[in-house]
Amino acid sequence: MLELIGVSRHIAQLQETEEGTPVVVFQPLDRAAVRVIASTLTQGCMNGAPQLGVAMWSDGMRCVGEVMGRSGHSVRLRSLADGREWRGSPGDLRIAQVQEVHAALTARPKSSVTQ
Repeated sequence: MLELIGVSRHIAQLQETEEGTPVVVFQPLDRAAVRVIASTLTQGCMNGAPQLGVAMWSDGMRCVGEVMGRSGHSVRLRSLADGREWRGSPGDLRIAQVQEVHAALTARPKSSVTQ
C-alpha cells in the first residue's frame, strides 16, 4: 500500500515491536502531511471510490486535492496548495503520492499551514 502512494523506503520502514507486531516507522514529517498520509492509507482504497479527506492527484488540474465530497459521477476537491475547489471525474484521479502531497503543502502560504 505504501508503494501505491509513492512512499520510498528511506521515508518509511517496516519494523517490529518487541512483541513482534509489524509497524511502519516514518521519517519526521509535518503534522499536515501526516494527517493526509494517514487518511489516505486508512480510507483511500477501501471501496474503489475516493473517500472524504483523501489526497488525490488530478490529471486534469495537474495538482493534489483533498476529497471534499462526491455527487453522482463527480468528486469535489480542494487544492492542498491554494485552497481552490473544483469537480473532477473519478477516472481522472489517483491517490496522491507522498512527494506530491509534500510539494502541495509546502507550496501553501505559511499562514495557512496548521502545525
